[in-house]
Amino acid sequence: VPHITYHLAADTVIKNSSPCFVVNASYTQIIAEPGAKCIPVGGANGIDVAGGLTDIRVDGLEITGIDPANPGNTSGDGIHFAGAINGVVLADNKIHNLGGDGVEFVDSPTGTVDIHGNLFASNGGVGINNSDTTSPTTVAAEYNSWGSYDGPAAGDGVSANVDADPYTYGDFWMSSSGSPWADQVVKGQTITYTIKALVKEVNSADVTFTYPAGLTVTASQAITTKFESGTLTHNAGTRTFTYVGMSTNGNENDTVDLFSVTFRADQTMRNVPMDIVTGSFGMAGVGSSSNVYVQQMDDGKITVIDLPTLDSPDIQGYYLSGEQREFSVVLTNPSTGGNFAHVYVDLRIANANTSQIEKIEYSVDNGANWVALSVG
Repeated sequence: VPHITYHLAADTVIKNSSPCFVVNASYTQIIAEPGAKCIPVGGANGIDVAGGLTDIRVDGLEITGIDPANPGNTSGDGIHFAGAINGVVLADNKIHNLGGDGVEFVDSPTGTVDIHGNLFASNGGVGINNSDTTSPTTVAAEYNSWGSYDGPAAGDGVSANVDADPYTYGDFWMSSSGSPWADQVVKGQTITYTIKALVKEVNSADVTFTYPAGLTVTASQAITTKFESGTLTHNAGTRTFTYVGMSTNGNENDTVDLFSVTFRADQTMRNVPMDIVTGSFGMAGVGSSSNVYVQQMDDGKITVIDLPTLDSPDIQGYYLSGEQREFSVVLTNPSTGGNFAHVYVDLRIANANTSQIEKIEYSVDNGANWVALSVG
């Protein structure tokens, strides 16, 4: 039974030039609700744990060196274990952007070592440092995230005598299709957005996506290629889609298409957000955790345009064999139009006999120079 439990309410922030917590007693728990964070400043560690203790637990806490009031803040380690410890649980913590290591063990821990579901990212040292030089043993730290799809090798590293394999990863993003341009569609036409995830050792995903007014949903579907039990719910009143998916074949390690939505664009708009509002990932339960932190959520955007228009005030006859005749064509791109590197114009002459047309030329400098158009 724990002797001391610190319970941090949601969105609690502790900012200190000394550690947020100093743990000197065995059977101590620090349990944090979502949004609770520790911000060590002035070179301090986030949590100092004395040596010789038994059963220490830190669960759900964000420890970060990012201090909005002091962009140049320096910090030490996230959690610093000053000596041997018998039994430790570190579960579902987000430990990032610190000046030192995410976690440092001066002596290798013994007993039950349950380090799972944590995210270590952008720390000045390594994610987990087993700095024991006397009699090091391996610290088991599988099923954590390290700030990169490629794990500690490309993200927050680990020291010798730390086992981080297998590791986890998860992010969300979206891409468009069904239109000639990415994230752009002509008013009255349709465009499809597919919400995707890049995952490592993930078996479930939950994501909510909203779209702007001016779009009408014409089709939507959960994509069950990898997350076989995916369900998709549409709330037209809030223009929200919520997807919940589960892999029944074990943990996935790849890009996963989660769901797609096809929209008809009913009004013009420019660079309007297509928002991934919330998202979470899960893994098969390991130790005290089934959590995989979302590392990125890349929203989309949409632009709906009007097409350019063609107008010719003097194209009507007469046309006689052997007699040249000029006419003008004005191509107008409206203020609600798109930005195009090239514009293709297909000029058709109704009921014309092409064998009777010797040539068609155009000029963009009031007749100073003429360029031939192909006739077919």
